Amino acid sequence: MYAVLEPIAGKSSAEERDGDINLRGLYSPSNSEHGERNGRWIGLELAASEKHASITSMFFNAIAERVRNKFNIAKDCVRVFSNKRTNKLLGDKNGRCSRKPDVAVLDAGKEEKGVDWGDIRGCFEVKINNNNYSRAEAHKQIRQHACMIFNSQPGRRFVLSATLLDEQMVFIVHDRVGELASEEFNIHEKPEKLVRIVVGFAFCTDKNLGYNPSYYMRDGEIFIRLDGQEYQVVRDIYADSSIYGRGTLVRELCLVRDSDVWVDKSRKGKEWDFLEDLEKEKFEGVVKMKSHEEVKIGGKPDTTGTDRAVLQELVDEEYVDENGNKGKRKREHHFLLLKTLVQPLESFRSKKELVSAFRDIFKTIQRLEEDRKLHQDLSLSNVVLVDVDDMDGETLVDGQSGTSAENKSIHARHNESDSPADNHAASSSGGTMPFMAIDILRQSPLGSKKPLLKGSNKTPIMHDYYHDLESVFYMLCWLCIAQAGPNSKDRQSTEPFDYESSAIGRWAAGGQDKPHYPDAAYVKHGMMAMADSFEEEVLGDFHNYFEVLKEYVARLREVI
Repeated sequence: MYAVLEPIAGKSSAEERDGDINLRGLYSPSNSEHGERNGRWIGLELAASEKHASITSMFFNAIAERVRNKFNIAKDCVRVFSNKRTNKLLGDKNGRCSRKPDVAVLDAGKEEKGVDWGDIRGCFEVKINNNNYSRAEAHKQIRQHACMIFNSQPGRRFVLSATLLDEQMVFIVHDRVGELASEEFNIHEKPEKLVRIVVGFAFCTDKNLGYNPSYYMRDGEIFIRLDGQEYQVVRDIYADSSIYGRGTLVRELCLVRDSDVWVDKSRKGKEWDFLEDLEKEKFEGVVKMKSHEEVKIGGKPDTTGTDRAVLQELVDEEYVDENGNKGKRKREHHFLLLKTLVQPLESFRSKKELVSAFRDIFKTIQRLEEDRKLHQDLSLSNVVLVDVDDMDGETLVDGQSGTSAENKSIHARHNESDSPADNHAASSSGGTMPFMAIDILRQSPLGSKKPLLKGSNKTPIMHDYYHDLESVFYMLCWLCIAQAGPNSKDRQSTEPFDYESSAIGRWAAGGQDKPHYPDAAYVKHGMMAMADSFEEEVLGDFHNYFEVLKEYVARLREVI
């Protein structure tokens, strides 16, 4: 599977390996005259104890210690499997968390100190029962843990984990394309697989655990080399909170801004091309790009396809590109070095600044339309504030979905297919689900197998400027509901707030990682169609800080 499994590749049975890596006292091989695999790990009987996570971590550490002794590896170079610090809730970088892994993989010595999600290299969920409920619960928890790790470790390329339910283990990978899971195997019948997983977590390089070697530490500071020049990372401006997708990480470097993104290979128009075209036209309201380069790991382009090579033919999702050619879903890793220094839109300092920002966003969309261009993916992740000394007004950051209006026929051709998988690339260009226009949601391949038809000519609805305007309207509503005031003051961290049942929570039907477009379209239409329902369900959720804006937002709804 992933490179984490490479360190112990070779001999295929525990009996053969026993001569090289001494597992005596840990594993009792088969005594069968007929060669059946009925050996057992000694003492790893989860059903016999409620301390299953503690037993598992101690056992994994024992296996790793045997390998360390065999190859004379320094003790401080071996990661540990810990349950000591995971018997309490761990906080993410924002101090919000209600989860904990059963077993956490940590650097040596870290378990004796305070641990948070930024320290966890990988994790295991351990259950004493192997039934449908336990499998579903363990799988759900592993996905939640992966999300916490991605959120707390900006720039993480992928996250490795595993579930152990009684005697059955599944190895799991989360990356920017989706989730991969191995077949379920019995750890007693397939001891070599368990050893490979344990050794991989304990000894493999950080790169093979999903970390980006493009970043490196020196004197306690983070550096990166781009375009042949070294830059120091000043701070993180924005990090995408979802697991799957672009995984955008925006960092302020000395004098410039770096955008670290995973780009869908099936897209015809790339962000850097869009930005270069706009800069040639001296277009205002869009960030200026200094340079662009493809991220390489070990001298090879960093893609999800590289890490998934073994299983790619079996499980990867198919797409259809702009020329009608089928391929496997893949994202490519890129760095964009931008000249413009920015702040997240959520960091507005007053209501006046917020209103001015949205005024400038509307103006930029108008200028794009006049220039026969569309953005197509407006969301809070790609609209930022800039200082007036640096640029007059706000800016549209993410140009990945940008296109010329003349290219609309390309998207029409995508939507002719009946296959949700084939249509995935086209639907992606519609934007980020909570901010997508209702028309675009309805014809999404994840919402319906057939495109929404409009008018007597039965032609699919094409993304137009007014869909971008609708997305901006949802962004404004989102901010007024999700925030408790200026300066990125998150509402959930300051007061009791039920996000899931709120208007914006229902717009994100199924969450970012398992979106359900039909529900999102249905809910949005119900809220927006009538003034009374909009006032009750959307304006009613506004935080008190934004009370004065309700009248203007209601009028804006009538226009849009």
